[in-house]
Amino acid sequence: LKKISIGMPMALNSLFFEENSHDLSPEAKAELEDVAVLLANNSGVRIRIAGYCSGGESDPSALSAQRARNIADFLAFRGISISRISVEGRGAASGAISPAKQRKAEIIVSANK
Repeated sequence: LKKISIGMPMALNSLFFEENSHDLSPEAKAELEDVAVLLANNSGVRIRIAGYCSGGESDPSALSAQRARNIADFLAFRGISISRISVEGRGAASGAISPAKQRKAEIIVSANK
């Protein structure tokens, strides 16, 4: 992971999902292991996880929220307190990017104690 800044998404490359799925890929899990280490070594850092969908996926609000929750659960299982993590489903991502790139999640540093 590169330098992180409050209010900005972490530079992650693998937090993408298959269509209509909230399962984490092996690549996403590997990258999230690095995030867990970063959070474990910086106990004052809090994060917000935002999940997104492409416009054609079923129930975008629920699916995007589940994507964010799955990431939070993964980090919690690795010892990161859930009190340091907030999640939100943002529904369909906007912009002129491919649907595969819209099915994503972002981790944003929201505070540093």
